[in-house]
Amino acid sequence: MFLFWVCQLTYFLKPIISFTLYVLCILLFVAFFTLYERKVMSAIQLRNGPDDVGYYGVLQPITDAVKLVNKEFILPRGSLRFFFLVAPFLILSFSIFIWAFIPLNMSGALFDSEFSIIWVWCLASVASFSLFLSGWSSVSKYSVLGSLRAVVQLVSYEVVLVLLIIPIIFIYGTFNFSVIFISQWNSGIINYVYTVPISFLMFICILAETNRSPFDLPEAESELVSGYNVEYGAIPFAYFFLAEYLNMGTMSVIFNIVFLSQRFYFFFFAGIFFMMYNIIWVRATLPRMRYDVLLEFCWKYILIFSSWFFFFFIFLYYFVFYLF
Repeated sequence: MFLFWVCQLTYFLKPIISFTLYVLCILLFVAFFTLYERKVMSAIQLRNGPDDVGYYGVLQPITDAVKLVNKEFILPRGSLRFFFLVAPFLILSFSIFIWAFIPLNMSGALFDSEFSIIWVWCLASVASFSLFLSGWSSVSKYSVLGSLRAVVQLVSYEVVLVLLIIPIIFIYGTFNFSVIFISQWNSGIINYVYTVPISFLMFICILAETNRSPFDLPEAESELVSGYNVEYGAIPFAYFFLAEYLNMGTMSVIFNIVFLSQRFYFFFFAGIFFMMYNIIWVRATLPRMRYDVLLEFCWKYILIFSSWFFFFFIFLYYFVFYLF
C-alpha cells in the first residue's frame, strides 16, 4: 500500500519537478547571458568587463542577484498596489511559459502542441500589455509614457513578425516548432534559399520586440528616466530585468529553429550564441533612433517589405512545388 501511494505521488509530482528544473535552467541561462553580454561589450569597447568576482568574473551574475534581493523595495504613494505588484510577476511568467513550447532537442518541447507557434505568439503579445499595466499602476507620468511607447512599439513590430512567420508555416506545412526543427534536417538547401531574405527582416523585428538598440526607446534614460519600470526596485525590478533578457534568449532560439537548425546539437547551440552575439554587437555599434523614425521605419518600410515577401514566397512556393 505504501509503495502504491509512493508511485501515485511520483506520477503527479514528476511534471511539477520537471517544470521546476526547466525554470531553474532558464533562469541560470538568463543570468549568464548577462555576463556574456557584458564580456562581449567590454571586448568591443576595449575594456576588461567584470573580472573580480570568481574566475574571469563568472560569479558576477550571482552577486548581482544577491544585491537585488537585499535591496529595499519601496511602494510608491498613490500607486495601484495590486496591479503594481502583479505586473512584473505576469511579464516574467509569460516569458517563462513561452519556453515550454520551444523544442531544444529531438524529443520536442516540454509541452509539445500542434499549434506551438500560435501559443508562443499569443503569450508574447499578452506579455507586452503587462508593460502597460506596470506603467499605468505606477501613477507616474514618466512610467505611463514609457509604457505607452513600449506597447505601441511592440504591437507595431508584432504585425510584421506575424507576416514573416506565415511563409515559414506555409513552407513547412505546420504550426509546430518541433516539426520545423526536425524538417529542416531533411529539407536540403531549398528551404534555406526561401527563408534567407525573411531572416534579415526577422532580425530587425527581434531587435524591436526585445527593446534592444537601436530600438530601445521604451527605456530611453535621457527622455523617460527608464520608462515603464522607473518606480520599481529590488525584486520586482529583477523580474523586469529577467523578462527582458529571457525574451532575447527566446527570440534567439526561435530564430535558430526557423532559419539555422542543424543536425548536430553543438552547431544548434552555437547558432543561438551567434544570434545573441549579433544582438549585442548591434547594441555596441548603432546609436538610438528617434521614436517617430522608429514607427515610420516599421509602417512605411518594414511592413511593405514583409507584405511583399508574404505574397511573393507563398506564390513562388505554390508555383514550384504544386504545379511542377
